[in-house]
Amino acid sequence: RTLYSTWKSQKHAAERGFLSWSTMSRLIDPSWKPAHVGRGPKHENRVLRKRLQVESFVSILRAANLLQPGQTVVDFGSGTGNLVLPLAFAFPHCDFVAVDKSDKAIAFLNERASDAGLSNVKGFAGCIEDFGEMASLRELHPDVVLALHVCGAGTDYAIQQAKRIGASFCVSPCCIGKMQHVVLGRRHGGGDALTGNQLQQGSMRYPRSTWARKLLSTTEHIRLAKMADFSGHNGVSGYDMKSQEGKLPRAAKTLVEYDRQRRCDEDGYATYLLKLLEEDSCVKNDIIVGFPSREVAETFEQHLESQRCA
Repeated sequence: RTLYSTWKSQKHAAERGFLSWSTMSRLIDPSWKPAHVGRGPKHENRVLRKRLQVESFVSILRAANLLQPGQTVVDFGSGTGNLVLPLAFAFPHCDFVAVDKSDKAIAFLNERASDAGLSNVKGFAGCIEDFGEMASLRELHPDVVLALHVCGAGTDYAIQQAKRIGASFCVSPCCIGKMQHVVLGRRHGGGDALTGNQLQQGSMRYPRSTWARKLLSTTEHIRLAKMADFSGHNGVSGYDMKSQEGKLPRAAKTLVEYDRQRRCDEDGYATYLLKLLEEDSCVKNDIIVGFPSREVAETFEQHLESQRCA
């Protein structure tokens, strides 16, 4: 675990991330579902996971003393708003922008925000990589970039946009095996199997860091990412940390996320690799945090017990 930074106090980190869900409109709580949809044990477990994910982001943002009055936050890959809507409620003095490639998801997000009376959040349909070219957002320069469980290269595009505008970022990657689609030149994915002679450098180069490129070829990195994209199979749980079958995917994912972190280090950011507040609540539980300002980084480090070993 030496690649991960840890909190001085897990209890204080949880308290720092606490949100009063009972005071929120049900429309912006991840527990919301249409009346005709059932609410069994699976739904309750999902609600707990989603709330913990939001609170993990809040704990980090508060520890770094971000989200000051007047600041702008963009949530890439926002979906229907399970992250950005609670944040907009909790930080009414900030402006929030949600971006997702799904027109339907954005329409629903804007509807949820309007019905809940939130005036500080607005959703836009578009791709993360096109953010700087979106006419409606071209003049926007966010202070903070967020991305919760954006698949494949989406996380890398979110980080890339943050670095382009000099913003702090907090991302939790997901489905990293889908990186191969960008390498193969497919913008939004596809279903073909990966073969060595198909590989080419597309719009995002892998490995991300100079450090990892000395160790792995693009083919090897993509295979590592596919190994890491594990949530359980053949009787092995995604939460299994004892068997070899359970340990290897976790170790592979750590290396992929560390590669992303090292690239940000190389670009002059102060970066940290952490886990969700209750890491066992979710298989995809890594968080990468980056700050362009050393002053902000020092504020954040006051809450850390240990930092990763390079």
